[in-house]
Amino acid sequence: MNLSLSAFSDLVKEVLEELTAAMDDELRNQAAEVLVYSADVPEGKAGCLDRLGLLGLYEGVPRPERTVFASIPRPPDSITVFRRAHLRICSDRAELRAEIRATLIHEFGHYFGFSEQELADRGLS
Repeated sequence: MNLSLSAFSDLVKEVLEELTAAMDDELRNQAAEVLVYSADVPEGKAGCLDRLGLLGLYEGVPRPERTVFASIPRPPDSITVFRRAHLRICSDRAELRAEIRATLIHEFGHYFGFSEQELADRGLS
C-alpha cells in the first residue's frame, strides 16, 4: 500500500476526530491536551525503531503519575503515528484506518494510564 505523508496525516486526523467523538466528556477534554502528529519514521534511531515496526509513540507524563508539586516545566504530551510501519502491515485503506485507530487508542491508554481492559471497559477497543 502506498500513501503520501500528507494523505496519511489527513487520515490520522479523521480517525482522531472519530475516536475523540466516541469518548465521554471527561476523557475528550483530557485528550484535547495531547498533540497528535504523523511522521514517516521515529526520529533519532529512526532506522532501528522503524525496523522494529513501531506504530506509535506517546511522549509525556501519564496523567496518574502527575503531581501538583511538579514545578519543572515540561513539553506538552504528544502522540506520533508512524506512516511507514502502518503501510507495511496494511493492505488497504480500511485496514489502515482500523490500525491507526488501534494505535491511537493504545497510545492514549499510556496517556490516561489505562490498561487494555480499562480501555475496553470504556468502549475504546
